[in-house]
This record gives sequence, C-alpha cells and structure tokens, in this order.
Amino acid sequence: MAKELPYFKFFVSEWNDGDITLEDYEVQGLFINVCSYYWSNECTLTLKKAEKKFRNADSDLWQTLINEQLIKVDKEDYISISFLDEQAQERGKLCSTNAGNAKKGWEKRKAEAKAKQELSEKDATALKSQSETDAKGMQYREEEKREEKKREEEKREEKKREEEDINFLISLYPDICEGRNCSTRKGGDSIKAKLKKILGKKSKEQVEASIKGYVSDCAKSKTYLLNFSKFLDELPEAVERIDPNKLDEDYVYYQWMNDPTTMARRVLKSEADKMFEGQSMGGYKPKLLKSLKGKNTVWK
Repeated sequence: MAKELPYFKFFVSEWNDGDITLEDYEVQGLFINVCSYYWSNECTLTLKKAEKKFRNADSDLWQTLINEQLIKVDKEDYISISFLDEQAQERGKLCSTNAGNAKKGWEKRKAEAKAKQELSEKDATALKSQSETDAKGMQYREEEKREEKKREEEKREEKKREEEDINFLISLYPDICEGRNCSTRKGGDSIKAKLKKILGKKSKEQVEASIKGYVSDCAKSKTYLLNFSKFLDELPEAVERIDPNKLDEDYVYYQWMNDPTTMARRVLKSEADKMFEGQSMGGYKPKLLKSLKGKNTVWK
C-alpha cells in the first residue's frame, strides 16, 4: 500500500472531534506514529514489532491505545487501525468486486506474514534444538576423553606399582650365593617376566614371605641358594604351609640332611625323584620323614 500510495487521508475535523484528542499528547504522538508505520507496512503489523519500533514509549501508553480501542490486537498479536484498514480497502479499486479482491489480497499478505513469522520461529526452535544436541554431543565426547585419560592414568599407575613390587621382590634375594661364591643370576627381563606371572596368581606379601623364608632357611642350614630363576620355577611348591599334625599320603615328607634345623618339607610323590635328583647337584641330600613330631613349621 505504501508503494502504491505513500500517504493516507488525514481528516482534521475527525481528528479534532475524535476520542484521540482526549488523551495526553504523548498518547496522541505515539498513535500518529503507529498509524504512519502501520500504513508503510501495508496495514500488516504485529504489536511486538510496533513496540520494538517505538521502544522508547512507556508500556502505559500502549495500554491506553489498546484500552481505548484506538488500536485493536487480535489473538495472533496483529494490530488493526479501523480508519486505515478502510482506506486500504478503498484504495484497491472502487467497485465492490475489486474491493473484495483487495481485501483478500490484504488478508493473504497478512497470512503470508504470519506464516513467515511462524517459519522463522520454527527455524529458531530447530536451531536451538540442534545447538543443544551438539552441546550434549560435545559434552559426551569431552566426558569420554576424561574417562579415557583416567583409564590411561590408572594403567600407568598400575604398571608403576607392578614394577616397584617386582624390583622390591628381586632385591630380597641375595646377589651372591656365599656357599658357592657365585651369582644367583637374578637379573634380566626373564626374571621380571616370571615374577609378573607369579604376581598374577599370588599376592606380593605371599611371594615376599616365600623369598624371606627360603633365604633364612638356607642361611641357618648353610646350604647353597638356588639361582633365582630356578627358585621362582619352584616357588608355587614352596609357598604353601602344611599342617604339621597331618601327613598326606600323596606327598613325600623330608628334611635336608645338612640342615641343622628341624625344618621339614614335602613334595608330591610323582615329583620327588626328579626334585631330589636336581637338588643333589647342589649338595642337598634328603632324609625321609615318617612323622613330623618335634619339627618346626614346614614348607611344602
């Protein structure tokens, strides 16, 4: 409408005699400005847009225009100014048919404007939803990174503790067998690998007790130490204490003849010959026992 006719009719007498002149000058000023903006928008204007245009106007001025029905607002927030709506329809064509078409066109523009606004709001909602989804996805990925970092740190700590335990256990075993004045060969990666495997089945404390017990026994009996690798191979047979008051027929009970202590031991019958033969190379000779009476706590 503003393009076809950039002005609207202003009847002085109607203005002076109208209810608008009963209002304050501020209300009158706001009303005439809204009329101008309404006309330039081809009589399709929402209250929200008008309030944004004249944002400096107090809310009570807008409320006065609405309460006095100088402007009307429908349920969809579109405003209506009666005398300008009439002029908009008259300006189309003079005949009633063309006037009706003009009205339809005006209503169509209003509907298109509404649809455009709804689409814009829908796009804004969709964008907000997508943004929230992206934010949640980013938060999830960050959480996954933190969890992965935590797992890696725990693995490093576990590996560090394992290495410390292995080095500690190695340090418990003498470097030199004093009886033979030779190395116990406790260095190398193979020793660490064996200890790692053993620690997968037994606690550090159990292995520590086994090493200390064996080293102490050898020191008391002045017998030779096995090299560390062989000791570890036999460790599973050396860690279990047995009941001194009960003899198991599946085992051979014995005491080393050159052991000045009363320490007794046992070995499975199926493995006894092989074990005794191997130990004889180190100077060990077994004394078979039929009773554990008077013996100290024994090793398996």
